[in-house]
Amino acid sequence: MNNQCSRQNWADYTKAFAIWLMVLCHFGLRPASLVKFIFVFHMPVFFVISGYFDKGDFFSWALLKKSFKKVMIPYFFFSLCSFSICWISPYLHPEIYHNGTIPQTFVKAFIGMFLMEDLVRPYAFMPTGALWFLVALFNIKILFSLLILCWAKCRIIIVGLVSLIVLIVLIKFPFFSIDSACLSLPFYIIGYFFKRYKFLDRVTSRMGMLSLSAVCFAYVAIIGVRNGYISIDGCTVGNNIILFYINGTIGSLACIYFFRFADFENKYLQKIGSSTLTILGSHGYVNKAATIVGVLLLGVSPSEIPLWYIIGASFIALFFGVWVEKLLSRYCPKMIGKTK
Repeated sequence: MNNQCSRQNWADYTKAFAIWLMVLCHFGLRPASLVKFIFVFHMPVFFVISGYFDKGDFFSWALLKKSFKKVMIPYFFFSLCSFSICWISPYLHPEIYHNGTIPQTFVKAFIGMFLMEDLVRPYAFMPTGALWFLVALFNIKILFSLLILCWAKCRIIIVGLVSLIVLIVLIKFPFFSIDSACLSLPFYIIGYFFKRYKFLDRVTSRMGMLSLSAVCFAYVAIIGVRNGYISIDGCTVGNNIILFYINGTIGSLACIYFFRFADFENKYLQKIGSSTLTILGSHGYVNKAATIVGVLLLGVSPSEIPLWYIIGASFIALFFGVWVEKLLSRYCPKMIGKTK
C-alpha cells in the first residue's frame, strides 16, 4: 500500500464525503433515522481533521490575524453574497421566517451576520446558516492556541479557561457561535493528539482499516444513534454528552479509516475535498434554486420533494462549489482564505 499517497488523499476524500452528507441533509434528506445517523459524525469529523493538521502553535496576534484571514474573511464574503438570495427565505419557509417583508428580511440578515448564530430569531437570522461552522472553527483555533500557551507557560490558568468553556456549553451561549466552538473543541483536541501520537498510523494493513471502519460504522448505526438527536450548531448533544463525544469520535474514525483504506487517486474527490469551504458557502444557491424548480416542475411542497431529486441536486451543489472555488482562486483568492 502506498502510505504516502493515502496520507495525501484520505483527508480530502473524508471531507468530500462529509460535505456531501451535509449538503444532502440541508436539501431535506429523508428518512429522519438516516439523518440522525449522519448527524452523529458528519460535523465532528471536520473538527477532528482540522485538529489533526493543527501545528500546535501558541496564541499570538500573528496567529489571530492569520486565522481571521483564512476563516473569517470567507465568512463575511459568503454572508454578504447570500444577501442576494436571503430575501427568498420567507417565501420558501414561512413557518420559520413568519412572512417577513423584503426590507425586514435584509435587516434581520444583516444583524444575524454579525451575531454569527445559526438560530432564527424574531430580530435576526444568519444569511447562510451553514457558515456557523467557519465562526466556530475560528473560535476553536484561538481557544486551542490559548490552551497550548497556558500549558507551556502557566498551567493554572487552564483551569479557569476550561471552566469558562464548560460554562458556555452549559448555558448554551449562542452568539458568535461560541457555544458550538466550545462544544466541538474536544473533537479538535482529539484530532490533534491523533496526529501527535500517530494514532491513525497504528493500523497499517488495508484489511485492518476496512474492518475497523466497518465496525465503527456498525457501532454508530446500532448503538450511536440511541443517544438521541444531536446538533452541534444548536448545542444539542442527545441524552448523554459523554456518549456524544464517544459516538462522534468513533463515527469520525469510521470515515477516516475507510478512506485511508481506499488507496486510489480520484481528481474529482480531491477537488471536492479541497473545496469544502466554498461548497459550504455556495451550496445554498443551488439549494434554493433546486427547491423552486422542484416545486414548480413536480408540483409538490418543499418538504415533499422526492429523494432522487435531492440526491441529484446535491451533486450539482458539489460541482457548483468546485467551479466557484476555481473562479475565486483565480480572481480573488483572499475571499476564500487563500493567503501567501
